[in-house]
Amino acid sequence: MAAKPLIIAIANQKGGVAKTTTCECLAAALHKKGAEVLVIDLDVQANLSTYAGAVSGPTVYNVLTTDKNRMMDIGETIQRLPWFDLCPSSKDEMGNIEAELNKNPIAAMFTLRDRLEKSPAISKYNVVLMDCPPNLSYLVVNALCVADVCLIPANRDLGSKEGIEGLLDLIKSVQDRLNKKLQVAGIVLTRTNARTKIGQKISGEIDAMAKECGYKVFNTQIRQCVTIDQAHDDRKNVIYQYPSCNISLDYTSLAEEFIKEFATQLMLRR
Repeated sequence: MAAKPLIIAIANQKGGVAKTTTCECLAAALHKKGAEVLVIDLDVQANLSTYAGAVSGPTVYNVLTTDKNRMMDIGETIQRLPWFDLCPSSKDEMGNIEAELNKNPIAAMFTLRDRLEKSPAISKYNVVLMDCPPNLSYLVVNALCVADVCLIPANRDLGSKEGIEGLLDLIKSVQDRLNKKLQVAGIVLTRTNARTKIGQKISGEIDAMAKECGYKVFNTQIRQCVTIDQAHDDRKNVIYQYPSCNISLDYTSLAEEFIKEFATQLMLRR
């Protein structure tokens, strides 16, 4: 059996920080660099699944559900896309999953970990990226309990900084009690554009907070770029379809940083 993939949770308690775009684009950039990539869309909004061009079929709900009549191995839910493989989400189904997991709160925190560990489909991948909801729900805890590392996207506003603080508190609790191997890969600044005074202030505070906690801020910053909106509207992948635009160049640079940082765990095959 192949070595276990590097499992990455992409999370921030706050929405609007390009979390889904970061998951989608980093996954595609790593795939383009030679990684076998699986993306798991854990967000109830299912935006990544829509943007990536997923079709109707089994979803991550079937992986997480406690209903034995609907439960599936993750391998049965995976869709093969040109830019990465995807276990999609569904707005209709995922709205019920928190209530299902809440029936057995202690076991619920390890549901995703247990299902992935039992699935032979996972062994083919170098890396698994999980797009988490913008909150601190059971789904986020599930992601952190199975993840090797957590990547935190953040933009230059106060809410983003506060979202990081809440997430870091949760990560510390998970590290102490549930997943001792979990690491923080670092913080990536997104949607950067005009050098406003408030943006510079928040950026400095994020740098200081990361330094105090012993976490890195990636050198690559993701610039604001309207091409991503066009790509999403067209159900195209910006890394593959618009490789020369700012956002593609930036996420390719982030992928290169990631590969350098986690070269041993990724073990690229192509």
